[in-house]
Amino acid sequence: MPKVEIEYRRTKTVIETGKVEIEVSDDAAETLRHGVNMDAWATFTMINEVKDWTAAPRSAEKVEYVARIDGVSVQKGS
Repeated sequence: MPKVEIEYRRTKTVIETGKVEIEVSDDAAETLRHGVNMDAWATFTMINEVKDWTAAPRSAEKVEYVARIDGVSVQKGS
């Protein structure tokens, strides 16, 4: 199964960084390779994998992430 890796940087009162790795089905990986719904995928993954992650960042939070599938960067698409 393909591995999805999301590196994140979340700024609240302090800067928090980390990396999450999950395995996804081949169909999901194909969708992600095209960057389709990347924000939704990243948010869903973060909620399930990172303590205290919320679906909608508070106004003072800034969230950035880089996603890769099997080591290849994914560009956000439509």
